[in-house]
This record gives sequence, structure tokens and C-alpha cells, in this order.
Amino acid sequence: MRMRQYGSSLILMLLGCGPATAPMGTTEAGSTAGTDSGPTATSMPTMGTSATTATTVSTTSGADSTTGPGSTGRDFIDPPPPGCETGTEGGAPTVECDMFAQDCCPGDKCTAWANDGGPAPNATRCVPIDPKGGAPGSACTVMGDQASGLDDCDAQSYCMTFATPGPEGVCRPICEGDADEPVCPAASECVVINDGVLPLCFDTCDPLAPACPEAWSCQWWDPVGAPLCFPDTPLEPGFPGDPCEFQISCELDDHCIDAASFPGCGGPGCCTPYCDLTDPQSDAACLLVDPALACVPLFRPGAEPAGLEHLGVCGLP
Repeated sequence: MRMRQYGSSLILMLLGCGPATAPMGTTEAGSTAGTDSGPTATSMPTMGTSATTATTVSTTSGADSTTGPGSTGRDFIDPPPPGCETGTEGGAPTVECDMFAQDCCPGDKCTAWANDGGPAPNATRCVPIDPKGGAPGSACTVMGDQASGLDDCDAQSYCMTFATPGPEGVCRPICEGDADEPVCPAASECVVINDGVLPLCFDTCDPLAPACPEAWSCQWWDPVGAPLCFPDTPLEPGFPGDPCEFQISCELDDHCIDAASFPGCGGPGCCTPYCDLTDPQSDAACLLVDPALACVPLFRPGAEPAGLEHLGVCGLP
């Protein structure tokens, strides 16, 4: 499985520039029209449902602490001891360490931060691990600026803040393995955000029965080719039949399929509802959107992410 990378292109950047490979054995479930991905292929292979990380890293907590809870006494922003750095650029640390390899000195972890004082992480550095830090899934707090990388998560996780002002968030697992073969817990995918400096695991979810944390929602990510739990993001009010170019153009209950899969579509794609392939009433529900529609598979047979074998969309049969 190749790593999914997202750069700094839209409103401080979550999406953008990496290879759009499908997850968990899928074969381009989010590929462009004209491929062999079936009638429900989306028309936007390089965009996800979330348009921004600004709301997750752009505000400050008002605190000015540089040492975290349980700190060893060494200042968080001290440089790592000699031999722990992996590179510098122009004399200023940019990629001090590798978050995949976690190659900092014992007692430290590699984390992402904004070395330019900006609102979004653009570099990595070594910081002390909170010995009482929370495990993945635990509530957490960011110290100092929200892009400081200083948090009370454990060595294996990073505090992903909610899409609301303030320093509180949830500890997300840091992807293991390496950039070519990232490893995440079962039922999750490695998403690399902010120009490759922040590789985190996000849980897959079912848009028909989302079970995401508070202030998070089940959002389809085109490059990953699966729906993921991600901090709430404002979406455009795209309803069934409305034209769409990217998944963000549709509501969370809808999927952006290519124009050829929706009758009379007036854009590169159109929003259409998700449906349950195992529900005998799904075809009738699709007929209410358009008499030509039926509940058709979203993924090619055998390429469905685990637990999403039943997921379909209303499209031309």
C-alpha cells in the first residue's frame, strides 16, 4: 500500500499532491470517469471531502507553555542531542526526524510542527514524550500554539485538534512502517497531510451508519477511495442531482459519481445518495431520486474495504 500525501493547496491545505491509490485492496474506487472502476467511479481522483486543515491547526490556545505534562525537565523546544537530527536546510531544522521511523533519542518522539510560526505543521522535530500520555483515541490537549506539535499524547500518537477553536483534540495513531509501505491499525488508513510531514491513521467508517467521535464526521476521501472519520468540515450544500466536481461539493449522505452514471447530469459529476445493497428497499429509494436509478455497488467486487461490502450508490444500473 502506497502512502497518501496531501499538500498545502486549499485554505491551508489538507489535500492535493500525492498518488491516488485505493485502500485495503480496492482498485481505484475514487478514480476518474473513463476508467474501469465501474458506474459509480467519482470524477475527482485527487481531492478528498475535507478542504482544509486550517480549522484543525490554525488557532492558538492562548497558552505559552513550552514544557508538557510529565516533561523530563528539558525544554520542549530544545534541539535534540547531537546525533539525533536527520537533516537541516539553510541552517534551520526543517525535517529533524522521521515520523515513520521515530528516530529521535530515547524519551523523545518525532512530531510535526510549524517552524515558521504559521498555523499549519510544515516540519518535524523531536520533543519529550509525556510518560502519562494518552493512547490513540484518548482526549488530548495541545500546548502553546496549535501547530506546536507539543501534546499530551503517548509516543505512538499525535493530538489532532477538532475543527473548532481551542487546543483540545483526539490522539490519532502515527502511521508506522515507512513511506512506501505505511502501516495502520485494522479498519484505518494512513493519510499524510501538510506536504508529507504528518502521517496519521484515520478510521474508516460507514456513511450509512457513521460512528465517528464527537465533532468528527464520516467523509469520503477520493485519493484514499474510502470514507474516513475526520474533523467536521463545512461542506457545500450539494443535493442529489446537483452537479459536482469534487466530493466536497456533496453532502455527507451523498456521493459524487461521474456524469455518465447519472441521467441528465449537468456537470463532470452529480451528487447521488448512498444506499445499502443488502436492503431490498434501496432500489425503491433510488427511484425517488430518478426513475432510471437503482442501488449499484460503489466498489468493484472483491475490492470493497472490510465492513463496507454492502455500500452502494444510486446510479444507472
